[in-house]
Amino acid sequence: MPSLWPQRLVACSIALLVLWTILTFVAVWRGWPAEFSGLGDPDRVGDEWLSRGTLLSPPLTALVAHVAFTLLALVERRPTLLIAGFGLAVVGALYTVASVGEPLHPERSDPPIGLLVLVKVLGVGGALGLVVTGVETGVGALRGRIP
Repeated sequence: MPSLWPQRLVACSIALLVLWTILTFVAVWRGWPAEFSGLGDPDRVGDEWLSRGTLLSPPLTALVAHVAFTLLALVERRPTLLIAGFGLAVVGALYTVASVGEPLHPERSDPPIGLLVLVKVLGVGGALGLVVTGVETGVGALRGRIP
């Protein structure tokens, strides 16, 4: 009987990728730069999101790693699931830190506070879900519970 761990990991991962993609478009369109690692330029959000992310979403480099580990998780073999599980758990942990690190009252943009709270709840919840499903998949692969 196949394990449900990889399917839960992939479902959580894809849902979070969809969320980040939508939020990236919104933040670039509205000119909301990332402020976690210093003040971004609202006029250059389209360029800056590649390396710094936006007020609402992670940078392209994190998303590329996220996609790569998700593709690995689709190959249901123990070694790839081990790498994908723990890799996505690390990506989820980084997303959690970044989501919590962005201010609720940004200096360089003026998004609705309700939207920021909703994004933080969804982002942190999804990122923690990625951590949990990643660890359970990695541990399942490590212990041989996944064929």
